[in-house]
Amino acid sequence: MGRCFGWVTVLLFLVGGSLQSWGEDKLHVGILDLPPLYEVEEDGKPNGILLAFLTRILDAAGFSYDIRVYPPRRLYWNIAQGRSHVFLGVKGVPELEGKVLYGSKKITDVDMRAYALGDKPLPRTKEGLYGTRIIVIRGYSYGGFITDLKNPANGVEIMEASDHIHAFRQLMAGRGEYVLDYSLAAEHAIRTLEMVEKVRDQSLARIDVFLKVSKQVDNAEHIMERLEAAWERLEADAVIEGP
Repeated sequence: MGRCFGWVTVLLFLVGGSLQSWGEDKLHVGILDLPPLYEVEEDGKPNGILLAFLTRILDAAGFSYDIRVYPPRRLYWNIAQGRSHVFLGVKGVPELEGKVLYGSKKITDVDMRAYALGDKPLPRTKEGLYGTRIIVIRGYSYGGFITDLKNPANGVEIMEASDHIHAFRQLMAGRGEYVLDYSLAAEHAIRTLEMVEKVRDQSLARIDVFLKVSKQVDNAEHIMERLEAAWERLEADAVIEGP
């Protein structure tokens, strides 16, 4: 009898242990440090344009939640494991393929641009970056662009920066020909480094931003349904404007 009970316990652990439990009390929200889209103020409080979207949707859906800031790869691991329940971001992140539910419609979009110094010719498409040296932010997928850029057939030499300010410092140091970045985050870094008069830029694409819910969370479909219903109400009332 005791042996049978032990095997039942093991089976329950194996079946149920792969999902992170979730109750009606609180969702765990993960965000990046990506000023001004996501950022942490001096008092430690999270803020930012995309966070404003997300918190309004969560509030309208009636959820309580906590918010934690992570580096990109740690955040994606947390979401894939169900340790972070909800995120608002772009598609095309390899670490999240098959691991998340996506909302059925975009919430907003962000402008992805190429940045260069002086009179360096600026590409107008992703393909225009082929055969060049590019500085990117470590862990970013750029809406799936990073997969093509890392394809050896496209001849791109990639340098990774730890953050947006570091990326533009590398550009100034001649480590790459271009920085690939989201416009609002790049503008924040450029102003911080007082490089406004030195940098030119060109838009390459508008990347759609979607709600994401980890599939490893109990009731993931129910959570997404409530979030999307809340977004429908907010959108109908024109409560939120895009970045």
